[in-house]
Amino acid sequence: ENGKFLTAGAIAGAISRTSTAPLERLKIFNQLQGISTDAARYNGIFRSLVLMYREEGFRGYFKGNGTNCVKVVPASAIRFLSFENLKRALLLPGEQHLTTPRKLLAGSTAGVMAVAFTYPLDLIRTRLSTQTKVKHYNGIADAFRKIVASQGVRGLFRGVGTAMTSVAPFSALNFTAYEMLKEYGATYFTTNSIFLSAGYGAASGSIAMTVLYPLDLLKRRLMVQGHGGAQQKYRNGAHAAVTIVREEGVRGLYRGILPSYMKVIPT
Repeated sequence: ENGKFLTAGAIAGAISRTSTAPLERLKIFNQLQGISTDAARYNGIFRSLVLMYREEGFRGYFKGNGTNCVKVVPASAIRFLSFENLKRALLLPGEQHLTTPRKLLAGSTAGVMAVAFTYPLDLIRTRLSTQTKVKHYNGIADAFRKIVASQGVRGLFRGVGTAMTSVAPFSALNFTAYEMLKEYGATYFTTNSIFLSAGYGAASGSIAMTVLYPLDLLKRRLMVQGHGGAQQKYRNGAHAAVTIVREEGVRGLYRGILPSYMKVIPT
């Protein structure tokens, strides 16, 4: 049964990522506009999607998506198996179910483990997505080999600390917002349909994403700085945040959030 659950989750994850791949790639370009001259060309959703098609064809919408789909299987497996084992470890004698704080602890820890183990694939996906006229890597294996050769194994984990920092608060915010919206909705709707659940999920995901979006942007910039013409200007996540606010204002921390909102419902 666990195998069926993981397979279904992996297929659903691959479908949702593929259906929103053009918006995801556009979001990444927008996030990098402060350090990449190439990314600066992508302004406006419709105009940017037209530019992608004109320069790279239909396949350009899906650059890096293969790596993103490959990441789904190990990420889902690690998250699921870690969560199940942590749930059993956190159960006290005589208990049948975990309390909400311990559920959040188990979910957050499982999320951190999944991020840590699959982070190199996320970094490679980001770099493959941002390749336009100049091609630095020919696929996942080539990118892995070249990054390790030029930057060492540590090069595969640039920005991992910032990425892991967002996991626990995202889980807590998402879960709390979902439960509050569900409770509020129960006062108006007597039945909880699949459409209501999807609406609660989209709304709670949007709330959590809005609050924690700057961490995702910081992670992306740390991933690519010094690569493919992008400037090498940040020492770490904190230094990146201070520099961005000073040079681009607080709005700079939210570059690319509009395509992210557009991804929420289909995802």
